[in-house]
Formats: sequence, structure tokens, C-alpha cells
Amino acid sequence: MVKRWLERRRDRRNCFHHNLKTRESWIRQSIIDYRKFYVCTHCERGWVI
Repeated sequence: MVKRWLERRRDRRNCFHHNLKTRESWIRQSIIDYRKFYVCTHCERGWVI
């Protein structure tokens, strides 16, 4: 249980936001008012530009 939690934590921290093998991007974009909101579906991080 702890081992799996540590692996997921490491994967989130080391996420490059795309699959290195297939070159597929995990980033999804949406619009909030006049700003763009991006979220990585792999590590679940989000940011607003």
C-alpha cells in the first residue's frame, strides 16, 4: 500500500505531461472566462495562463 502510494507520488512529481513512447500529450485545455486553463490528465496538475 505504501509502496504504491510512493510510486504514484514519484510519477506525479516527474510527469513530463506527455507519453514519451507515443508522443501523445496528456494536457487538456479549457477556457475559464478570458483565461486558458490547462490540466494534465496523468498527474492531475492544473495551471492557468
